[in-house]
Amino acid sequence: MNSRQYGFDDIEETVQADLDAEDDIVNGRTIPHEEVMAQAMQIIAQHGQRKRKAG
Repeated sequence: MNSRQYGFDDIEETVQADLDAEDDIVNGRTIPHEEVMAQAMQIIAQHGQRKRKAG
């Protein structure tokens, strides 16, 4: 059986990553969700193509 057991180091790494992410958010080092979605919609509008309906 090839299952992974989580140990202290794995949990510590996860906690540290969460703390780092929270610090990034607090200090404005992230891009707001609304901005990301607006950019995505703009890219789709420029490059996306609708599927043709058969029939």
